[in-house]
Amino acid sequence: MSLKLDQIPQPNQEDASEDKLANKEDKGWVDYDGERDEGKKTAIHRVFIITIYGIAIAFGIVFLIRVAHFVMPHCWRWLSDHDIQGIDKLIFSGALGGLVGRFIKDSTPTNGK
Repeated sequence: MSLKLDQIPQPNQEDASEDKLANKEDKGWVDYDGERDEGKKTAIHRVFIITIYGIAIAFGIVFLIRVAHFVMPHCWRWLSDHDIQGIDKLIFSGALGGLVGRFIKDSTPTNGK
């Protein structure tokens, strides 16, 4: 028994364009890819922000230790001169020093402003 191609029943094409479930699935795949990319961007952004906060907190702690060591009586000090120089180099040299200098410059009032 052999069937010819024109004897095979064809699917109803009119209902296929109105299939709401299929349309939702198509849209869902596009949205899923977008959400996945946004999820990666959000995760990277959060890691970056947490890293910046961590660096800022560490810098603040080192700066407070330096200030406390400067203000304390001589008998309470625990850092050697070499340690103090290392902290001063970290705070006031390079890019970090440039940021500190810009912050100090911007925060101090000048004549005429």
